[in-house]
Amino acid sequence: VVEKISHYAINLSGMQFSSLDLSNIDFKGGCFVGSKFIRCKISNSSFKAADLSKAVFDNCAIDNADFEIANLKGAEFTRSCLNNIDLRNANLEESNVRDTEIINTLMDGMDFNLAKITNCKFENVKIRGCSFEDTKLSCSVFSNTDLSCAVFKGGEWRRIRFINALLVGILVAGVEIAKTDFETV
Repeated sequence: VVEKISHYAINLSGMQFSSLDLSNIDFKGGCFVGSKFIRCKISNSSFKAADLSKAVFDNCAIDNADFEIANLKGAEFTRSCLNNIDLRNANLEESNVRDTEIINTLMDGMDFNLAKITNCKFENVKIRGCSFEDTKLSCSVFSNTDLSCAVFKGGEWRRIRFINALLVGILVAGVEIAKTDFETV
């Protein structure tokens, strides 16, 4: 059994973490404003309630990590893979997520307002009750994803594919929709 190293409420704002293994570390409540995570492995770690606003995750492998109620406002995820992550009630407002795979992840209650999601794959993800106001979705796939009770107001969908997605009770109002497919919804 590997024990977690605890760095509870640590302030590492503006730091750059490059090619590091940040596994089994407890960063609960930590402050990482504007920090950069480049080619990092993050496994079995906790960023629960951490402030990661404007943080950058580039080419990271994030697995079995806890980001519940984390502040990721304005964060960027690029060329990364998020697998089995707890992002419930996290704030991803104004975030930019591109070229990223999100698999087997809990995202219930998240705020995606004013976010940009481009060329992403969501597979077996629960995104129930999330807010997507003025969010721009493009060239992305939602496969076996539960979007029940999500709210989409304004924004746009460009080349989005919903495959076996659960869309029960969603609200779509004022969204520009182009080249979007719904397969076995």
